[in-house]
Amino acid sequence: MGINAILGFGGALLGYSGQKSAASAAAARHNEMIEKQYEYNTQLYDMQKEKSQADWDEAVRNITKKQADELKLAAYKDANALDSYNYGMQIRNMKQDSLNKQFLKSKELNKKQRAFNTIGASLAKKSQQRALREATQRLIFQNQDAILKQMAAKGEAIVKGGSGRTAGKVVQATIADLGRTQSALAESLMSAQTNTRAANLNIDLKKAIADKNADANLMLDPGTLPVPPVPYKTLVTEYDLPRELEDFDFGPEPIKGAQMTYTGSWANLGAGILNSLANSSPGPAQNNAIGAFSSSDFMNPSTNYNFTGGMGDFSGVDWTNSIGDYSSLAGSISVQY
Repeated sequence: MGINAILGFGGALLGYSGQKSAASAAAARHNEMIEKQYEYNTQLYDMQKEKSQADWDEAVRNITKKQADELKLAAYKDANALDSYNYGMQIRNMKQDSLNKQFLKSKELNKKQRAFNTIGASLAKKSQQRALREATQRLIFQNQDAILKQMAAKGEAIVKGGSGRTAGKVVQATIADLGRTQSALAESLMSAQTNTRAANLNIDLKKAIADKNADANLMLDPGTLPVPPVPYKTLVTEYDLPRELEDFDFGPEPIKGAQMTYTGSWANLGAGILNSLANSSPGPAQNNAIGAFSSSDFMNPSTNYNFTGGMGDFSGVDWTNSIGDYSSLAGSISVQY
């Protein structure tokens, strides 16, 4: 072989060796990049998985806190409603007691006033009867004096006039004078009796008017004041916790040499759930929002909230509503009638 052929073969050999070395170096760099990419993808997958779990835990904590806050608010509203009810019952009982006492006092005053009216009318009639009796006695005495005077005049006439027609005329004159006197006395007696009867009728009329006035001042029976309704317990929304995370929520694990694109499905899903809960959750229901529910549904609601059943462990959370049962409320507060 010539020198040129040898040199050409050597150059080709050197070129092939250089190409092989370059290819090996490129392959090594490529493998190194694949390893680094795989290591990166693995770390990214683990971190995204941890982040999804952390987001889920945060969502559970937010819902748990929201439930606890709503229970506290409901307990506060129930306590406030109970205080208002007790205060209203105290005011109502005081009014009832005051009205009952006023009515009893009014009846007592009416009874006394009527008794005074009866006593006054009786005393007035007795006074009239006493005046009539005195007038009658006075007229009787006057009549007796007239009779005695007539008898004395008759005897004197007989003595002075002698007998005959003259004496008879004198006697007739004394008898006529006695008759006139007795007639006047009888008229006076009848007039006194008539006045007494009229006075008694006037006394009865005044007593009737006084009794009517006493009855007009009599207070009406207040009856029984209405009892304030026992407040309903505040309605509390029960929130559902998000489902437990599954393997498909994290996507497939990284494969060496494959390009991985990670989209955190749970992160988006969790954000949507939290937003919908925050936006759609109503506040504690008021009494006027009961709607078509029956009052028995809320008078004795369950005071314990169970959030177990596949939604995580809530054993350390106290969901007890401290307000208790309203069913014994009417028995603990005396209602006056």
